[in-house]
Amino acid sequence: MLQLPNYEKCPCHSGGKYGQCCQPFHEERRKPSPRQLMRARYAAYALEGVPYIMKTTHPDSPHFNPNLPQWERELFSFCHDVSFESLEVGKSLHKRNSEVAFVTFKAGLRDQKGIEVVMTEKSEFRFYDEEWFYYAGLEADL
Repeated sequence: MLQLPNYEKCPCHSGGKYGQCCQPFHEERRKPSPRQLMRARYAAYALEGVPYIMKTTHPDSPHFNPNLPQWERELFSFCHDVSFESLEVGKSLHKRNSEVAFVTFKAGLRDQKGIEVVMTEKSEFRFYDEEWFYYAGLEADL
């Protein structure tokens, strides 16, 4: 994971300082809510924090790859080759005592050729083993 001083702005674009925003989740000092997990995963992508991304992916997710070395290489390559430029968090849906939650977000990314891609996703999170994990995402409107 790329090192970022805790007083720097958080890469999740919350406007907060990294040390009070996503760093406690990356260092496993706090367990995030689904909304916080979405932001922390975005920040992990921006910081090339591949172990955090892998650890917070639900084991039944279609994105989970049991070939961990290959998955790690693929994630690192993606993180390294993409600039994570913006994040806008939209609606969250989490019913009390439910083990499924949804968070909608819009992310701005730029590849190495300078091509900008804006994606909007409704992410599904599932509660498993006493914490939240990313499961999958669908294209959505913010």
